Amino acid sequence: MNEYEEKLEQIVAANRSTGVDSNDPAVLCRTKRTEFDMRIADLDHKLDSRSSLGIRAACGLIALLALEACGSNNTPTSPLGIPPANTAKNMGAPSGSSSPPSASSSSGSGGSSGNGGSSGNGGSSGNGSSSGASTGSSSGTNTGGGSGSPTGPSMGANDAGVMTDGGPGATGDSSVACNPADKKPDPTPVSINMIVGYEMLKTAPTTGPAMPVIETDPGLPNWTVYRPSDLSGMPHPILVWAEGGCLLDGTLFGQWLLEAASWGFVALGDGIPTDPSADPGTNGFADMGGGPQTMAMDWITAENERPCSQYYHKLAVDKIAVSGQSCGGIMSLSAAADKRVTTVIIDNSGLFSPDQTVYSGLHTPIAYFIGGSSDIAYNNSESDYMNINNVPLFNANDPVGHGATWTDVNSGEFGRVNLGWLKWQLMDDMTAAKMFVGPNCDLCTSSTWTVKKKMIP
Repeated sequence: MNEYEEKLEQIVAANRSTGVDSNDPAVLCRTKRTEFDMRIADLDHKLDSRSSLGIRAACGLIALLALEACGSNNTPTSPLGIPPANTAKNMGAPSGSSSPPSASSSSGSGGSSGNGGSSGNGGSSGNGSSSGASTGSSSGTNTGGGSGSPTGPSMGANDAGVMTDGGPGATGDSSVACNPADKKPDPTPVSINMIVGYEMLKTAPTTGPAMPVIETDPGLPNWTVYRPSDLSGMPHPILVWAEGGCLLDGTLFGQWLLEAASWGFVALGDGIPTDPSADPGTNGFADMGGGPQTMAMDWITAENERPCSQYYHKLAVDKIAVSGQSCGGIMSLSAAADKRVTTVIIDNSGLFSPDQTVYSGLHTPIAYFIGGSSDIAYNNSESDYMNINNVPLFNANDPVGHGATWTDVNSGEFGRVNLGWLKWQLMDDMTAAKMFVGPNCDLCTSSTWTVKKKMIP
């Protein structure tokens, strides 16, 4: 045991001996949050500070230790106070038929991640409509006109790699006027160069048909928004994402969220954009409960009904996923009880102890994508699989460890399977469903993935 591990053990022991109410684990977590931040800095001393995968794995491990320290006397560390579930949805076969609660397990051959070409155009400017044109500048400032037309703006990349468009002027339903008193400050564009590995890119290497943009919105402080540049057309499903380590770093998993946006999803990432060379713990940590994602759902669904919003009547508010990696997965298990949630994805995560309050709050299909037996969350996810029996459940392991493929372009294989699940669950994409449905599903016959499932044929 090295000096840093000894310090962690001392903190864990101290937490377990405190007089903090064990029924309120969030209180204990908050009181020790700065100490765990210091541990991240300690580990950063030993690792390449620019190695996002190494730092993320370290942060994930520290976050898991932090969560474990929040319980005593075998009190479950997962968030409490979740309302009871409604009747679980039974997905059944793609045609809509139901199937009994049964479990199956399979493994096989095939299946791999694929990358497409760049889906965007470079250039120094992007032309919007006559009333809301935008011009990219070398400084990366969005100078959008702000009023726009119902047809939506077009989009380009400026010299700093910032995707620019007509700004929040694309107000949606032109039949309802925007009250000038309801206008709010414009979002601020964010360069794709804030994403690890994308520092030198001018355009996003995403595979979807839409050009994605990144921005921060004053209406949703401490979050980062990834969305298609053109919000016209189909109503856009929503992904509310919690970061690994509960870190407030909105570009930590930018490879994945940008890819999701290119396929039409509006993705909200917990935390503000952080320079890829900075300590991932720079902005601190989120509370580990479901509150942050619930608040983000409140904001985005309200924006869909605000006539001055760029999202006005452009969102599928009945198609919402909550998801997260490592500590963010635990946050998502808490947020999953919200009745607005349509599906849940848990990546490299699981509860430390079985918690029937959390499990009974589940009311939608849920998928677990885990990095195999070397993933520090493997045993947690296995326990969850044994104890979740009230909703359709898909569990798949690819032996790549806790950091998985998140730092690959478009997050590699884990990005591919996460995208497939979202396209099936939120877009009713039956081609994507083939990845998960049937005894010969794509992942079931993969040479790398090992699959088991309940209430999914």
